[in-house]
Amino acid sequence: MNNDVALEAIAVSKRLRGRAVLDAVDLQVAYGQSVGIVGENGVGKSVLLRILAGLVLADRGIVRVGGVSVGCGAGGRLAPETGIVIDAPGFLPRLSGRDTLRVLARIRGRIGEAEIRDALALVGLDPLDTRPVRTYSLGMRQRLAIAQAVMERPRLLLLDEPTNGLDRDFQPRIPALIRKWQEEGMAIIWTSHDQALIEAMAPDPVWQLTNGRLVPSRQATSRHLRLEWGSGDILRMAAAWLAPMQVVATADARLVTRVETDLLPAELQAVLASHGITGVRIQADTGDHGSTH
Repeated sequence: MNNDVALEAIAVSKRLRGRAVLDAVDLQVAYGQSVGIVGENGVGKSVLLRILAGLVLADRGIVRVGGVSVGCGAGGRLAPETGIVIDAPGFLPRLSGRDTLRVLARIRGRIGEAEIRDALALVGLDPLDTRPVRTYSLGMRQRLAIAQAVMERPRLLLLDEPTNGLDRDFQPRIPALIRKWQEEGMAIIWTSHDQALIEAMAPDPVWQLTNGRLVPSRQATSRHLRLEWGSGDILRMAAAWLAPMQVVATADARLVTRVETDLLPAELQAVLASHGITGVRIQADTGDHGSTH
């Protein structure tokens, strides 16, 4: 196995209640790569991640993480060096967030107080907050789940619907965190039922889980889109997203631009929203721009 390959799944199959949830799934992910898996709720995304983590045994197939066989055929071995957020996290309700991470950190004894504080701060939780987890909102619990997954700097990160339940003001931070972890060499696999959202996070590639198989979500096709927005937004956009844009018209303090991209309009909306830019009208460019004032 290539040393750059973080995870390799070969012909992984799983049946539940007589139904083929996964049918000979193949997947390879390199260190420093972010891979998205999109699919409707109930198609088996969580089952796949559990098998990759070694939490569930496949009926057939091979899974290797960092060159180590896990799950089926490996005596139930868990994936090494792997951070996991799958389903709703379960925490000891009487402990604070910081004490929760302390308990988890003692299992392997690899990190100390500094790393725990950093992980909490990274997801916007106060390391000095002594409130018990039972008082946390759903969004705070989800952020704590992400903190526990990354606090030991895993080499592989498995995130199942990571934006579900997150506070609206924290959701736009997820793309930057994904990029940060990629730059640190982490391999990331994450799932979503929202194709526009998952492609806005710029994974490479995006797979569709359908009928138990992973297939390419779509082929990238360059297209021109027309964007109409307030002039203030264009300045923020220029700083946040370095795509070449052509100004084609101005009217009533609004600016119309034209951009060449492989994103669909809804996908570009999600990219802009991740940078805090909303209210931009996006449609396919027809070449009819009217007059420029």
